Amino acid sequence: MDTANYQGRVADAHHALFHDDPTDVAERLARFMEEANETCQALGMTREDAHRLVDYTYDRPAGEPAKEIGSAMLTLTSLCVVAGYDLMSCAEADLEKLQRPETIDRIRVKRSTRHGRGPLPGFDPSSPGKDGGQEPMGTGVFANGEMVGFIGLGAEAARDVLAERERQMAVEGWSIGHDDAYLDGELAEAAAAYALGSYRLAVSARVKGQPHDTTHYRTIWPWSLEWWKPTERRRDLVKAGALIIAEIERIDRIQAALTKSEAYRAAKIEKSNTGASDE
Repeated sequence: MDTANYQGRVADAHHALFHDDPTDVAERLARFMEEANETCQALGMTREDAHRLVDYTYDRPAGEPAKEIGSAMLTLTSLCVVAGYDLMSCAEADLEKLQRPETIDRIRVKRSTRHGRGPLPGFDPSSPGKDGGQEPMGTGVFANGEMVGFIGLGAEAARDVLAERERQMAVEGWSIGHDDAYLDGELAEAAAAYALGSYRLAVSARVKGQPHDTTHYRTIWPWSLEWWKPTERRRDLVKAGALIIAEIERIDRIQAALTKSEAYRAAKIEKSNTGASDE
């Protein structure tokens, strides 16, 4: 089993797939987890047992990557021995398929729609969905020349919200660092101000003589009033949606940082308990 040569050829295949849309460890972990789950599913493991094993694993301290990679390779090889499969024959067949032009094109299209889906893969138009139909088709949302989201065909409202989110970042300067500074719900308050103010605009339009008064909603606005720019109902709701996305993304970044920190602390405790050293 010439694993070194195989790994080198996989690295070569990366260029055709990722040269202008680089992959990273997080994406490779997600795809490894997906394929491992599909292998277990193909060989008869139930969803319930898979969930139990995930809980069992994540209830324990994180291991050392090199050791866990070795254990994964050894365990997969052992599985092939018992289940009657030739590990390298299976691997070579998949690599050969991966290098076909039609496969490369399909994967590149699929990856272009992965943004905004967390660990989930992008949409594959050639794969049937669970209902026997095709996975949803749609259109990408682009920012700075790169796809940042995927929206179903006809979803104009969602496209407008994502475009507004990009405008806020590119034009208004609301960078990730800018958003991370608002720890007290200011982004959500700003979204609420625009959303509730848009309702008042609707009332003004429906009720004859009803004054267009957004004074109450200005009190929710967390920043200087020079940044409070209500216009018309739909536009204000689009701004509100973009601000809500910014707040959700901020919360997700905090949670990701906490999870990483907790895993590191758990690993340090485990090393301390076993007498292991960092040196």
